[in-house]
Amino acid sequence: MDAVFSRRPSPDEVLAIHSAQTQEALVAAGFPSVTLRVSDRRLEIRNTTLDELEQGLSTVLADHLAYLTTQVRESQEAARKLIQDAAAAEGTRTDALAARASLIMFRPSSETT
Repeated sequence: MDAVFSRRPSPDEVLAIHSAQTQEALVAAGFPSVTLRVSDRRLEIRNTTLDELEQGLSTVLADHLAYLTTQVRESQEAARKLIQDAAAAEGTRTDALAARASLIMFRPSSETT
């Protein structure tokens, strides 16, 4: 059985869908034999029936996919913040070094007295 995503999943989302965490969530929800694979914009749902999808599997999948997308986005945002913070710190350090360097004058000792 295949479902079509409304957009192409990101590589991080695909990894999350294929992860052990997803399989554990399916087992915990009572669908231990169901497996998922992403192929382009399709979610391949294996080892299931229309009855299972109608009786709650579709909701379990929708909830879990939404959870994974949220987790991936939060992780990406945290990584972006770390990069921004590191760039800001490097800029501050560079500015401080430039200010110190601007105070250095190369003059012969005879000119300093």
